[in-house]
Amino acid sequence: MKNNNTKKNQQIVHILLLGYVFFIPISIVLSEPLIFFAVPVWLYGVFRQKRIGDIAQSPFFWPVICFSGMAILSSFFGLYPQTSLLKCYRLFLLCPIFMFTTDFRNSQKSVEHYLAPFVGLFILGTSCLGIYDIIRVPIQGAQGGQLYDTGNMRDPQFYMVSLFFLFSLWGDGFWEKYVYSKYFFLFINLAGIILHFKRGVWLAFLVSFVLLAGLKRKWSMVLVAVSFVCVLLLLPQTRERIHLLKEVTTVETGGRWVLWTQVAPQMLKDHPGGVGFCGIKHEDFLNYSPHIQPGLEHLHSNVLQIALEVGRIGLCIWLYWMSKVLWVAFKNYVKDYQQKGRVVWLITACFVAFSSLLLNGLVEYNFGDSEILMVISFLMGMIGVIHKNAEKPSETQSNLKNDYEK
Repeated sequence: MKNNNTKKNQQIVHILLLGYVFFIPISIVLSEPLIFFAVPVWLYGVFRQKRIGDIAQSPFFWPVICFSGMAILSSFFGLYPQTSLLKCYRLFLLCPIFMFTTDFRNSQKSVEHYLAPFVGLFILGTSCLGIYDIIRVPIQGAQGGQLYDTGNMRDPQFYMVSLFFLFSLWGDGFWEKYVYSKYFFLFINLAGIILHFKRGVWLAFLVSFVLLAGLKRKWSMVLVAVSFVCVLLLLPQTRERIHLLKEVTTVETGGRWVLWTQVAPQMLKDHPGGVGFCGIKHEDFLNYSPHIQPGLEHLHSNVLQIALEVGRIGLCIWLYWMSKVLWVAFKNYVKDYQQKGRVVWLITACFVAFSSLLLNGLVEYNFGDSEILMVISFLMGMIGVIHKNAEKPSETQSNLKNDYEK
């Protein structure tokens, strides 16, 4: 009876994780409740089976714990403790980092067969969103709305991650097996990333795409990047968007230039310990400059915003955390590439996709967006699974065998 209850618990967590990944690009109203429901179910199973040590074995355990601790601590002593402490619920969105590794611990599947459905569902989710955007954006443009106002910061980053999953399969047998579906998904996600007209995402995508070509040793992929740029430049809207870059350095528009050169330096000097997790309001910026975009509550930069929210020590922890993710992913990529393993395409995609999100985070506070934080947790969870399997293959296989026998 105990084993049956444990198995049911694991199945529930697995199903909730699958639904969570699929709905991330579609709607936070659907994805966020799934993960919040999955967390207590997952913790119940972990404590029931006395496997709390499995969580601590994650390479990202201590960075997550230390960063969360700094977020809570800064909130107590920040500008708006009540607001910041309530916002700390978002830290639960980091739980999938560990949920993936403990869920895989009870799977009889290989790493590729375990993670592939998650990747497929995420691509399917972004493709559903892409179809919606392909219909929505032209209609809103035809109704007289500003084309650039139809886009947002969040959705093109979803498309970017999906594209790296798809392009990482370049040369893999998958491309030959599903020749028509691959072009369909590529077209939908490329169209989505273009239609939002976000220059930061475009730049992050192109730089990371060249990185992907180098990791795969397929320089013909650079031609795809060049073609992508040419298509963009053929669009008059793109040229206008590039021309509007001058607004970034114009003080009167209240853009990034004002935030990075005037507001951020002074606020960081006044609040070295942080203002609290998610603890900044628009009027706080107005105390340092009258030229602030209406409703803006962040500094358009992960590094600056995190330093402002959780202090300089919190920023150091965050930088170590992000560096460790990149290092663990790259180390496993090198190992799997040399051994010609079956998950080399997946760890390559995770490494490049994560790098692209960090690159975009230099000019956009994407770490503060709940949906993007979910994607970051999703990527770290998969990297953790690959790392755990590669580091202790004999122990992993032994555990899988024991679970199967039980």
